[in-house]
Amino acid sequence: MQFHIGRFPRALLSLLIRYIGVIFIITIGSFIFTHIENVALEEEISQLNATEGLKALEKARLIKEFERRLNTEINATVFDELIHRIRNLTTKTRPNKWDLVTGAHYAFTIVSTIGYGVIVPTSDAARLATILYALVGIPIFLYAMAAAGTVKTILGENLFYAVEIKLMKRSEIRHKKWKVICFAITTCILELLVSAGIVYKEEDWSYFLAFYYWFVSASTIGFGDYVLSFKGNNKLDSAMLVVFFFVTLVLMSDLGCIFSTLSEIIEEGGKGRRKKGCLSRRFCANDVSEDAESNAEQVSMEKL
Repeated sequence: MQFHIGRFPRALLSLLIRYIGVIFIITIGSFIFTHIENVALEEEISQLNATEGLKALEKARLIKEFERRLNTEINATVFDELIHRIRNLTTKTRPNKWDLVTGAHYAFTIVSTIGYGVIVPTSDAARLATILYALVGIPIFLYAMAAAGTVKTILGENLFYAVEIKLMKRSEIRHKKWKVICFAITTCILELLVSAGIVYKEEDWSYFLAFYYWFVSASTIGFGDYVLSFKGNNKLDSAMLVVFFFVTLVLMSDLGCIFSTLSEIIEEGGKGRRKKGCLSRRFCANDVSEDAESNAEQVSMEKL
């Protein structure tokens, strides 16, 4: 049985390099999306400024008409018309500009495929940039997550190697992959509990809602019903963004380890069944023919 104690430093170094690549691509995306969205928002704000004079005249006419109609009986049709005109004057509000924290949060939800839907592009240029950015960023992120799952798997194997082989003096580790899955599930639950305790007071959520939020985020379900709110305080927002990045990456590595190890168990189970007994006669015949061909090739090579 081979163990991976010597592989752990190399796997960890590979993970750090890939995480640096993820941070780099998110930083670039933050600058790109912030710039594109703010340019579009400035154009929208200029259009709003151009219509403010017209709105002021409309408000004045509406006030005079409302004062005139107060002296007469107002039926339901007239009332609905006045309400509709008031809504037309008040529904269009000034959009908020993006900052780098908003851009980084949006970029991370793209590459991680969480996609809350709370922060969305508002212009065609930003939508096109989102498509191109996703085509580049998602593979880079998945590449990093594969390394994170490998590190978690090696860490679990090393833990059971130290306990069962070194301390308990056993000859081998039984059910190693299932134990690695249990290790990843246990650490995932502990991380969810700790991360929920970090944000639930800050967000004024219940503890369970905070736990639910982190699981939905890390599993990339991303409903968007609960998301971290940024208060406009640069230091606090930056700290919350770092917490969001770190916790999500760690939880995703646990889930990646669990799912990849489960797929290996299923695949090995299928191979074991094929070795013990063929799944069908056709497969058995194929195996026999392949063995015969390999034996014939070996005999011909010996003759040569």
